[in-house]
Amino acid sequence: FEFEDRAGNSGTAIARVDWLKKTLPNATITYNTTNPTNQDVIATITFDIENVIVLGGNTHRFTENGTYLFEFVGPYGNKGTAMAEVYWIDRDEPNATITYSTTNPTNQDVTATVTFDKENVTITNNGGKNTYTFTENGQFEFEFVGPAGNAGTAIANVTWIDKEAPVAEIRYSTESATNQEVIATITFNEEDVTVEGGNTHTFTENG
Repeated sequence: FEFEDRAGNSGTAIARVDWLKKTLPNATITYNTTNPTNQDVIATITFDIENVIVLGGNTHRFTENGTYLFEFVGPYGNKGTAMAEVYWIDRDEPNATITYSTTNPTNQDVTATVTFDKENVTITNNGGKNTYTFTENGQFEFEFVGPAGNAGTAIANVTWIDKEAPVAEIRYSTESATNQEVIATITFNEEDVTVEGGNTHTFTENG
């Protein structure tokens, strides 16, 4: 300021301000975990300066995936916001699907394979393998844990292995002494048995 009084005396006075702070505090948001989890996630906001007031507190607990807006006021009255976002909470167990090498009646081994609707699922039994080979009919339970720690089971069930030959029975059109042809008919203790040449034979003579 430059001034002069009525007597003609002049002078100056300097006003100096160096305490204006119009920049916002620099906010950093950290999480207690950023790995897939089936637990709550806690977000914490911190700043590069002290004496920042956070409305509602400087932590927020996520019980499900979503966003949360931190609102804060700096020591000089500057207001700001910072967004926290969590998308890695997973409380659902993986959905398992079991497929088989064949579902038709067979006299061979059957291999069951389990797959999941999520990645990074760990099978905790069966040596960690996602396949199991049935040498006979039965059940097998796959045990697994998803990437977020959710455990589950899936049961493979095979009922169509048949490694025993059918039991055959032969009946004759007559078992009495005859001068006529005799027809032999073969039947089995199970269905869908194929006989080469047909399931009957006509004897025109003994043999």
